[in-house]
Amino acid sequence: MADTCNYHCFVLLAVTTVFLGLPRFTSGLQSPTNVQAQSVNDAKFLIISWDHQADVNYSTIHIKTHFKTSGFSGNSTTIDGPTTETPCNSSTCSFCVADIKRNASCLAFNPEYRFSVAIELNFEFFVSYRVGACSRNESSSCINSPWKTFTIPPGEFSDYTLHKKMCLDHDSHMSLDNNTSVEYCAQKCSNDTSCKSFEYGHGYNSQGEFQNNLFIKELGQCKLKSVNRKSYKLKSCGFNYYEKNEDSPPGNRAVMLNSVLLLSLSVAIPFAL
Repeated sequence: MADTCNYHCFVLLAVTTVFLGLPRFTSGLQSPTNVQAQSVNDAKFLIISWDHQADVNYSTIHIKTHFKTSGFSGNSTTIDGPTTETPCNSSTCSFCVADIKRNASCLAFNPEYRFSVAIELNFEFFVSYRVGACSRNESSSCINSPWKTFTIPPGEFSDYTLHKKMCLDHDSHMSLDNNTSVEYCAQKCSNDTSCKSFEYGHGYNSQGEFQNNLFIKELGQCKLKSVNRKSYKLKSCGFNYYEKNEDSPPGNRAVMLNSVLLLSLSVAIPFAL
């Protein structure tokens, strides 16, 4: 009796495993295509977009943030959906991710983003993302796109032109601030009419030496300049050079000078290691 049960149980388990392992097909349902990410509004928002499928009622969004500290690295995953709240037009759907450290709001950015998430969008770090097309309000009904990665740009501010890994061939500066954020540096230059550019070393200490712990905290060295490329040429260096656009009025860019930007990296969402 036991042998008979073992045999039939084994067959039932094998058939069940094969059945569950088969892909779940839904009429017209395909993995989302043309999945892309774009950083907007000075990297305050990450917009994930994909091609619209007319017969897809639900979507799910997977976002994986990566971090690295001294002797340790990992990632944290946020999964939202399935949901019907992703705005779509006849060709494209999109989803908004806001930077929680800068109090950014997807709803304030665009009222269509009623459903969104807020995480840490750390400059020069990358996030992984994928989108699922779902036939119903269950994650088991979703067909996911492959994972893709996107690197958060280092504050490409609208009032400045960025030249990565470049400095002016001119050593003097108006002021020097250590352990600051790039936002603080940009706002300080914007508020000073005599400031024409600044150099920012992300992760560099007061001696211009790279320190990984400062990089993780998004802190570095800020050098304001009263000159620009009209007077001096650029040269290769470990800093980034930001030149103020001549048509930018002082203080035009609203940057939050919250002291929290000068503190160590805080965890915005639970780690799923």
